[in-house]
Amino acid sequence: MNTIRKTALRAGAAALALVLALCPALALTPQQAYELLELYYVDELPEGLENYTDVEEMAAALGDPYTTYMTAEEYEAFVSSTNDGSVVGIGVTCQITAEGLLISSVLDDSPAQELGLVPGDLIIAADGQSLAGMGDAATTLVRGEAGTQVTLTVLRADGTTGVFTLIRREVPIPNTTVELLPTGQGYILCDSFGDDTTVHFTEGITEYDGQAESWVVDLRANPGGTAQASATASAYFTGPGVLVYFRDGAGNVNYTFAPGGFQRLTEKQALVLTSPYSASGSELFAATLRDYGVGTLMGSRTFGKGVAQMLLTDELYPDCFPDGDALKVTTYRFYSPDGTTNDKLGVIPHILVSDAAAADLATLLHAAVPADSGDWMAFTIDGLTWYVDLAEASSADHRAALTELLEALPPVAAVEYGQGGTGWEASDPGYVAQRWGLTLADRGFTDTADSDYALAIGTLATYELLAGDGDGAFRPGDTLTRGELACLLSSMLRLDAVGTDHFSDVEEGDWYAGGVNAICEAGFIAGYEDGTFRPDEPITREELIAILAQVGAWLNMDLGSYAAGYEPPEGESYPNFSDWARPAVSLCDAFGLLWTDSGSIAAGAPALREETAALVYQLLAVTGVLPQ
Repeated sequence: MNTIRKTALRAGAAALALVLALCPALALTPQQAYELLELYYVDELPEGLENYTDVEEMAAALGDPYTTYMTAEEYEAFVSSTNDGSVVGIGVTCQITAEGLLISSVLDDSPAQELGLVPGDLIIAADGQSLAGMGDAATTLVRGEAGTQVTLTVLRADGTTGVFTLIRREVPIPNTTVELLPTGQGYILCDSFGDDTTVHFTEGITEYDGQAESWVVDLRANPGGTAQASATASAYFTGPGVLVYFRDGAGNVNYTFAPGGFQRLTEKQALVLTSPYSASGSELFAATLRDYGVGTLMGSRTFGKGVAQMLLTDELYPDCFPDGDALKVTTYRFYSPDGTTNDKLGVIPHILVSDAAAADLATLLHAAVPADSGDWMAFTIDGLTWYVDLAEASSADHRAALTELLEALPPVAAVEYGQGGTGWEASDPGYVAQRWGLTLADRGFTDTADSDYALAIGTLATYELLAGDGDGAFRPGDTLTRGELACLLSSMLRLDAVGTDHFSDVEEGDWYAGGVNAICEAGFIAGYEDGTFRPDEPITREELIAILAQVGAWLNMDLGSYAAGYEPPEGESYPNFSDWARPAVSLCDAFGLLWTDSGSIAAGAPALREETAALVYQLLAVTGVLPQ
């Protein structure tokens, strides 16, 4: 190749397959389906679900695209989709969305590749039938026997719509490939986590680790797979310890871990490539290497699937599934080793760059300290240092990628410039760009240099989590309204509203309506007893702290457990805060989240934009979402 391509137990029963993937007459009866959902489903079931007379409609009523009934044929295809071998179809892997099937990768030598379909294309209809809202059933309309024809309506990544007629055929799908790149990095391309994945990781790392200076793990088209395969693969880099936590609907927590005698296969640091199509099991892998400090993540923010499914089959319930069919049920929310969720939020890479730049930079970032010659840049994020040969990186072939890298380095990254060896001096991306004639687009703001919280503001801006007022300014000393805070948080957490009529003073067309409704539905901000939200009123400092404490409890399992029923320790009075706010203030104080000493905060005064940024950044840094 030589190029980088552009277990759980329930009720004492036998172990089931825990699934981390997007993915006729029913043997399973509605009554059986309801009882299984009541036992296993992670959230409270909708009222009246027991009255449904169709299993597929019952699953659709949950509003969860990952909980679905599968016929024997669909189940067999699902299980085989994560393993080596071949598939019969058009040659794509997809993520299920409300609008249809979003293509995450296109297999080599496939009908889809021959007709020019690419990742990011959305299949919205098959043979004239809309795929909107169909869930897993949409995949059955695209699959089919070899030699048969299917006509797809596709919303292209560039916004155009096209109609494509394809002849299905057998397409080989290697699960994982490993090689040594000419530039010295070991390269693992992993398209899914299945039964064969750990074998490929083991064989490949064992063969090449002695020659590789570092590892690149490419998960840009990986929609997930099984939790066991993902966790085991990550343990080859991390060694012993907890790899992932699972929490069920009752709040019970279990975990997967590598025991004390488990041997790492490599001591080399890793560069993990991510994209919007990296989901579920690949997010688990990336977050695990991030939390253990053995991997730097680079690319795009990931999909944001932080829930895991169980496959209920005849192995455990022979009376329910006599024909080899199955019910896939969302049973757990999963959390990284540091207790942080990626649900909705996704995993934010250390280096936020385009897919093309990630592929290019993967061969330009070196882990070995260079010899004392040439011009080099070194940067350190979250304890890992990478080196860039600036003469090579500034060449015409790599210049665009180097520019993106310099733009993407956050203020918390330590940057050095030197000639290799021990001759390094502290530097910054602007100096490197000036020395090599590059023009950088500033992700920051024009008016934050004098703010006491400039580092927090700049870091959030680098990761595209803050927006200014449209003219390049942030206005750090201005107050923040309730509507502005709702929009900031909903955008940062990637929360979407379902309803539109929660408050009498928030109309559907208002610029803040989506954010206000989404944050309300998440339970982070409430309205007033008179049914209003008052979006234009300033948020007070104690309200801000209380809201961010709730966000933290949702974001991180440890924070959430600590916050449940939390009372300030005896002797902590926080007299400048209202009684209702004191537990949240004490919690934030204990975790080091506040922007200043709690005793100096005028609790009832309006919160400033810079204070909000400082609190948000500290929350994301403490929970490991962003680097410190």
